[in-house]
Amino acid sequence: MKVRSKRKVARQRRIYITAGTFAAIIVCGLLLPKLFSTVVDVVMQPIHSLHVWINESNSVFPQYIRDRRTLSGRITELETALAQQSGADASRQYLIEENERLRALLHAPYPRRIAAAVIARPDQLPYDVLEIDQGSEAGIEVGAPVFINAHVAIGLVSYAAPTYALVELLSSPDFHSTVFIGGPNVVAELVGQGGGVARVRVPQGIPLAVGNTVSLPSINTSVLGRIVEVENIPTQAEQYGYVTLPLSLQQLHTVSVGTKGELRTDVVEIEHSIQESLRQKFVVSGLATSSFAISSTTVFSEETASSTE
Repeated sequence: MKVRSKRKVARQRRIYITAGTFAAIIVCGLLLPKLFSTVVDVVMQPIHSLHVWINESNSVFPQYIRDRRTLSGRITELETALAQQSGADASRQYLIEENERLRALLHAPYPRRIAAAVIARPDQLPYDVLEIDQGSEAGIEVGAPVFINAHVAIGLVSYAAPTYALVELLSSPDFHSTVFIGGPNVVAELVGQGGGVARVRVPQGIPLAVGNTVSLPSINTSVLGRIVEVENIPTQAEQYGYVTLPLSLQQLHTVSVGTKGELRTDVVEIEHSIQESLRQKFVVSGLATSSFAISSTTVFSEETASSTE
């Protein structure tokens, strides 16, 4: 004879009662659908009204609950982003320290920089031009890169007077340079758009995203900024990324000016040099190719006329 505990018997009884209740509800719904619908409406109406009041009402308490939910979700997102940024900062600090060790091991000197204050900026000057208070007497050269910190370049010296200099920003219209885009790790061409904005273009299919870093291989260890917007139209063969300066020009008070030794030959300059060299190949003893082409056409026309006769 099996002996069952009171706890097991009570549990089975609760199961039977629950199953019987659900079965009775289902039977009532099948046999008396109108009555069942009325009862459900009466029971669910307060719950539905409360739900609508909390989610849609403009009263103080419902708004407080909604704002609290939104803020809670936002706090979670920011905490996640902060954790990711902390990891990125740790990696960056490790790379900086490793670079310091390698420089010390190789006895590599740091690039010479000249500190200068910004004394004129847009609206006083054209938008993509700055004026600094150091010039050729301080050792500033035309073509030298200008930085806002150790690695972020913003422009090149376009004119150097004895006591001041003008800086043309890398976002100046028609400024061209080869850049490296971190993330997809591709090389692209950067073109200044004016107004503190530059644009890079890459083929479709490359995962270009907001936040990708844009660096300038032609300037030693320099970064221009990050992509702030991506224009991707599926019907176009290329997609565009827009880069802005890391800070507003109105917040810029001091810069550091490097030397022309920090510049490397850019791919655009190499291509221009090759094209110019090829043009020179077609110049024979001071005779331009256009004159040569005209004379050749004249001779060919005369020979054709004589053969026709």
